[in-house]
Amino acid sequence: SCSLVGSGDVYKRQDLYIVSRYSGVVMICVGLMCLFPLLIDLIYFEFNYACFIIPGVFSVILGYICMKALDKYSNSKMRLKHGMMISSIAWMWASVIGGVVISLATGTDFLNGIFESTSALTGTGITMFDNVEILPHSILYFRAFEQWVGGLGVVVMMIGILTRPGTASAKLYQSEAREERLTPSVKTTLKKTIEIYLIYTIIGIILY
Repeated sequence: SCSLVGSGDVYKRQDLYIVSRYSGVVMICVGLMCLFPLLIDLIYFEFNYACFIIPGVFSVILGYICMKALDKYSNSKMRLKHGMMISSIAWMWASVIGGVVISLATGTDFLNGIFESTSALTGTGITMFDNVEILPHSILYFRAFEQWVGGLGVVVMMIGILTRPGTASAKLYQSEAREERLTPSVKTTLKKTIEIYLIYTIIGIILY
């Protein structure tokens, strides 16, 4: 059997299958994230829908294939090393797919598109555009939505919405450098975290 050695640990083929299976969930989440701005695009008649649909659908399909092809590993025990790898893949995949969307919709090069997407997801706020106000409304919304998702955490959002509670959720939660909990249960903690985040979001919208 194939194995990879690094940092004093051995990564076997099954480890890669487990990571790929759960990374499929990440890809589906990221793909759905790309489809949300379609409503804004239609409202303002900007006709950039292909820029969101192509990367979004590609991410969803690829994620679904990974999940179904490796579904037999869905009940495999997840360890912290798996969670850390999935967490890293989640952030990188979200940055790349978001970069493709921005690049297609604005005409900027791919590297700048990834920079914009990463800046949004990490809440950095730095931009390569001289005047962001001239960008399409759908892209402004998409970048703001990336900031919103990034603030909560791509992995935390994924766990809270699509994965089952249990050991896998705990390992993914821990991989996000989150040891603290509001409640003893990871599932309840995630629900409370999302609930608080939504309350703050609604209050912010009302105040704005």
